[in-house]
Amino acid sequence: MVLTIARNAQFAAILMALVLVLQPAVGTLAPRSLGRRLDNMHHIARREDVDNQCFQTKLGPDTTGKYEELCGEKSDPHHHCFTHWGEKLDNVEARPWLEPFDVQKDFHIKDDNLQDFTVGENKNIPAFTITYRGGNGPQLIYSDYDKEKGCAKFTLRRGSQEGMRIWLSDDDDSDPRDIDTKHYGETSKVLCGKWYHIKVFKD
Repeated sequence: MVLTIARNAQFAAILMALVLVLQPAVGTLAPRSLGRRLDNMHHIARREDVDNQCFQTKLGPDTTGKYEELCGEKSDPHHHCFTHWGEKLDNVEARPWLEPFDVQKDFHIKDDNLQDFTVGENKNIPAFTITYRGGNGPQLIYSDYDKEKGCAKFTLRRGSQEGMRIWLSDDDDSDPRDIDTKHYGETSKVLCGKWYHIKVFKD
């Protein structure tokens, strides 16, 4: 009986010693591990915030005469020019689409109204995209410019803002809305002409 009590006391003493030895290690390792996990979660959250951000493009009127050269009365009929109906380029995100170019330099805007514009040089129009209403509204994608035929591919996307709509038409009066997102989330068409009209609005 006495031997059993002694053995139990010895076991309890060993167990207490192990607890005292391991406590600092457990106390330091657990917070470090938790801290690393929190740091990783914070890093991922910050990265997602950056990925989801939309950056407004500040565009101003042309001061070089380039707009008049490309869109005036004596301009090349195969160089495309654009005008907005009720919309402006004051709250958009404008970006290169396929190849990089300087948006500030290559977007030529007629005047302070920020409605009429063109892009690039004579018969050399880079692919670009314009996303309206703060960068998360309807979107225009311009690509595949053919300088010999004066044609290009126009893609319209409705965007994530509820009830928003975008349509585009050329100078041909046969169809006042050549491309329209009324029934489509995304729609594309090849058009040929000089002037294109863009309408962005809440349906």
